[in-house]
Amino acid sequence: MANPSRDPVPWHRWIRDLPTLVRGALRTARAPARLKPGQRWRWREMTAWRFLTAPLRVLPDFVVIGTHRGGTTSLYRNLILHPQIESCIRKEVHFFDQYHGEGPYWYRGHFPTRSEMRQRAREVGGPVITGEATPRYLVDPESRVRMAELLPDAKLIVLLREPVARAYSNYQVLVANHAETRSFEELLAGDRTWLADDPVELLRRRVSASITFPKGSMIGAGLYAYQLEHIFELFPREQVLVEASENLYTDEKAFYGRVLDFLGVETFEPESFVAMRPPAYPQISTETRAQLEAFFRPHNEHLFELLGRRLEWDEGQHTGSSNEGG
Repeated sequence: MANPSRDPVPWHRWIRDLPTLVRGALRTARAPARLKPGQRWRWREMTAWRFLTAPLRVLPDFVVIGTHRGGTTSLYRNLILHPQIESCIRKEVHFFDQYHGEGPYWYRGHFPTRSEMRQRAREVGGPVITGEATPRYLVDPESRVRMAELLPDAKLIVLLREPVARAYSNYQVLVANHAETRSFEELLAGDRTWLADDPVELLRRRVSASITFPKGSMIGAGLYAYQLEHIFELFPREQVLVEASENLYTDEKAFYGRVLDFLGVETFEPESFVAMRPPAYPQISTETRAQLEAFFRPHNEHLFELLGRRLEWDEGQHTGSSNEGG
């Protein structure tokens, strides 16, 4: 079946949009999307040339959309080791949540050209795909809608980490980055989803758990069922793979086998799997953990009903000083 993401931009549209391309290239040249110093060794920057050649480039075949602190970095860095998977110039493009105003040519500029993809396919003797991984897409309703409009045939990969562990890991990242000085309990006390009389109503009204709230909602980001309900309204279920993040660390080989099978590429096992593991951090308090587990319990049950299977989340087993994430 033809992949619309590989369809060339028609010449008449390219000519029509040439002023847009030139303006975008000049804007990119003046204010390039700079990477953080620690990222420069791996990722490339968006340049004026990539913008100008955007009509020659493909859109992604797959997008890893979540969850934040759920292992998306480890997953993506292992995926691009596969000879049939071409990397984006950076793992997180943030087009659908932060840079949508730059337009679809800007987004295309982050991916390989069709000729590069064909050359790679000849070299490996099979089809080649490309994709990106921006975990904030899962928690932002507008991002979901925008993805469905631009990438209706893309495959989506969703990693879901036990929500108490995910929230506490998210908090520890803020502390490590000197972006948060309050205790975890003080942060929760101001969380809009935690305080809401009906947090489900917030999520079902498509209120973002990431963009709307300062520093995001630690609780809202873990109410996965209502995020996935929206995804399943926008994309056929066969285009969405949902995996427990914990499986990434307990059985890497089987985990990646399922992901590669979903993406339609050959079985492949790298010499060693990449695992992004931040430093260990202090245990969450027993009382706070119990409160959060009680809060999430009915929402997790709804998630399991939605998926038609249970995820292996044993309460109290994934919320201590675990350094999984990334």
